[in-house]
Amino acid sequence: MKPILNLWIYKMKKIFKVQKKKLFHQIIGAVLLDINSSKATYSGLNNVGPTISVHQVGFQMDKGYMVIENPFTLTIAGKSFDSSDLEIFNILRKLIGSRIDQAWFEKEEINIIFNNAHLNVSLKAKDFVSPEAGTYTSKDNSTFIVFTAEN
Repeated sequence: MKPILNLWIYKMKKIFKVQKKKLFHQIIGAVLLDINSSKATYSGLNNVGPTISVHQVGFQMDKGYMVIENPFTLTIAGKSFDSSDLEIFNILRKLIGSRIDQAWFEKEEINIIFNNAHLNVSLKAKDFVSPEAGTYTSKDNSTFIVFTAEN
């Protein structure tokens, strides 16, 4: 009976570990300096296999640079905008100069709270459009984070 109990406790610890949110302390307090848009192309090893082209949104902050490739939602002034919205880039540009008050990631999402908006990036496996949902590089290049389906 004891091994079964230990297995159950192990499984419960894994479940709770996955559900806990992790502070994204690297960007808390950062000021958004600029936003840009670009395309990335991914191909198989040695350029074998299909290539995919992905739209990226880059966030230049005073603490580093973040790129988002997965779908996201921006809520600002009580209105929500999807990353596929044609005006999303112009809406995002309104955040320039804003400070990040809170930021965390969980198993299925990244949340970034500005003083006037909430950015939610999906980490759900079904939403991945490239090998990663996004990346973060610190200003001094000492930290590099890749957001994958299993953060």
